[in-house]
Amino acid sequence: VEFSSSIRNFVTSMIDISDGFIQDCKHLARMSNLEFVINLENLPISKIDLLTYEERLNAALIGGDDYELLFTSPPSFKKEITKIAKAQGLQVTNIGYVKSGKNGQVTSNNKPINIDAYKHF
Repeated sequence: VEFSSSIRNFVTSMIDISDGFIQDCKHLARMSNLEFVINLENLPISKIDLLTYEERLNAALIGGDDYELLFTSPPSFKKEITKIAKAQGLQVTNIGYVKSGKNGQVTSNNKPINIDAYKHF
């Protein structure tokens, strides 16, 4: 909460990803009427050695209850956001960008990311 309130002047949208990254990213893309382009290589994933990379990536994309924040911000605010995150001991990772195009879509390598997302009971 402290982090989100301290960067409110630098972000254009924000959502917690408690329902899973891909589902909440799609919500944000749809509500913003923009395409979200994700670089999957930059997406933070678990380092659990018992799982393959594909299993860990899938868990990062659809697993729920992570309680991380996904936000967008103009590139011009990168220094300010990095400074706030560092001061509060938080990791911020640039995983992509938004653009006009396939509104409401989340894509990677010019293809939609279509996988079954976390579902509530």
